[in-house]
Amino acid sequence: ILEDLILIEGLNLAQLQSQFSELSTHVKEWSSLATRFDEFLKEMSQNTKAISSLTMQLGSIIKTLPKSVTPDKKIMTRKISLADSLNEISKFFKDKKQLFYSDIAEELNLDYGLVVEACEQLEKEGFIEEVFHNEKKRSKKTSK
Repeated sequence: ILEDLILIEGLNLAQLQSQFSELSTHVKEWSSLATRFDEFLKEMSQNTKAISSLTMQLGSIIKTLPKSVTPDKKIMTRKISLADSLNEISKFFKDKKQLFYSDIAEELNLDYGLVVEACEQLEKEGFIEEVFHNEKKRSKKTSK
């Protein structure tokens, strides 16, 4: 009877067996894909949890930053003249004696370029001098 039904559809038994073999192969491939997809979803869930944890940690760190640091981590610098910066920086050197440009810019909330320009001016005037720590690291200190 089964053979008669198959013949009505235009397939012989060999063709039907071939179709089932192909179907079996496709089912195995889909099963493998489904397993990999489940593994992918599990990893994505773990990554999502890790990102959430890091986001919470970052939020805690941002709360401890000085008010001059914005959430996008850019220093909000004050806009002052070169003359005013020369005055502030020279006073700062009296208290600290030896400083890096970055220390001055951060502590006084000044633009880094303005700090460099002011320090070069103070160096020309003999108020500060350059200190070499190594070939890549230099700072400024008050002149003797």
